[in-house]
Amino acid sequence: MKSFSSENPKSLAWRTAPREDALLGSSERRPPWHNAPREDALRGSSERRPPWRTAPREDALLGSSERRLPWRTALITGASSGIGEALARELARQGVFVILAARRVQLCKKIAREISDAGGRAVAVRMDVARAEKTVKQIQMLDRQHGGIDLVVANAGVGVRTDAHRVQRTPRTSVSSGVRTDAHRVQRTPRTSVSSGMRRVALSAQRAPRTSKSLGERGGDHLPSYGWQAVRAVAQINYTGALATITALLPVMVQRGRGQVVAISSLAGFTALPDAAGYSSPKAGLSRFMECLALDLQNTGVVVSTVHVGFVKTAMVAQSTFPLPFLISTESAARYMVQKMARKKREINFPLPMVIFVRLMAALPFFVKKFLARKFSPAG
Repeated sequence: MKSFSSENPKSLAWRTAPREDALLGSSERRPPWHNAPREDALRGSSERRPPWRTAPREDALLGSSERRLPWRTALITGASSGIGEALARELARQGVFVILAARRVQLCKKIAREISDAGGRAVAVRMDVARAEKTVKQIQMLDRQHGGIDLVVANAGVGVRTDAHRVQRTPRTSVSSGVRTDAHRVQRTPRTSVSSGMRRVALSAQRAPRTSKSLGERGGDHLPSYGWQAVRAVAQINYTGALATITALLPVMVQRGRGQVVAISSLAGFTALPDAAGYSSPKAGLSRFMECLALDLQNTGVVVSTVHVGFVKTAMVAQSTFPLPFLISTESAARYMVQKMARKKREINFPLPMVIFVRLMAALPFFVKKFLARKFSPAG
C-alpha cells in the first residue's frame, strides 16, 4: 500500500491546513470552501470568510456583538404589560429608542424609568387606540417630535367571549387574555387588563363606583355576548384601532423609502373557534389587511410583518385552570419576534406545534368543527 509522504506533493493536493499548520504559520493555500476553524479564530486569523457563513457559537462566546437592529425609534401600543412590555424592554436593550403607548400611562412610565436605569432610552405616552382619529394624529405628532419613527408595532387589544350565553359585564372593564376562565369568577381592580394569547374571553369583574359605559352596555348589568354592543369595543380596538396605528405613518414611510409596520395578530385568526367569534374575526381581518398591504408596498422600502402567536404567559394566565398548551414566556416571545422582525419576515408564526395544530384545525370540514365544538364546549 502506497503511503502519503512529503515527497509526494500530489497526494497532499486535497489537504486543508490542520491546527498544527495554523500554529506554525504555514502559508499553504486553502481551498475556497474552507472556513476558519475555532483555533484560527482564537489566534486572530484574518482569513476571509465566505459571505454565507454565520458566526458560530464559539464566535459569539469570543465576544461577537449582536447583530445591529435596523431601527432607531420604535412605537409600541399596548406596552403597559404582556408582549408589549417585553418587546419594549428587548428593543431598548438592543439600543432602540422606544415609545411606550397605552391607556395605563403610569405603568408605561414605570417601565420607561426601568429601561432608562438599565441604560436604554424610552418615553411613555397615553394612547387609546379605540379613538382611531386621535390615535392617527398622535402618532404623526410623535413622529415629528422624535425625528422619525422607524418601527410601529400595533399590539394593543382586548377581548370578549362570544358564545350563546349571557356574560355579566360591568362598565369600562376590558380584558385581553388568551385564557378561558368562564368557569370561575375573577375579581379585578379598576382599569386592569391581561394581554396575549389565542382565545380572548370576558371575565366577570367587580368594579369600583364612578364608571362609565364605554363598551356599550345599556339597560342592565347583563349583556348578550354575541350582540353588537358586546363585540363593538373588540372590533374598534383589535381591528379599527390596529389599522389606525399601522397606517398612520405609512405615507411618510413610503416617502422616506424605509420603515416597518408590525401587527400582533393571533393564531385564532387562522380558523373558526368556538366562543371566539368576537376575537377571532377581527384578528383574521387584520391578518388579511396586512397581507394585502404587503402586496401594495412592494419595492417601497417599507416592510410589513404580521405576528401570529399562541399562548403567552402573563400574570393573569397563571391563575387560569384552562389547559394552555405550548405556553411560552413573554421574554422568549419578544426575543423571537425581534429576531424575525429584524430579518424582515412577512409572517411570524409561533410556537410551531400550536401553528401545526391550528392549521390542521383549519383544514377540517365544517361538520367536524361543529361536532368538536359541541363535544368540548362547556355549554355542550
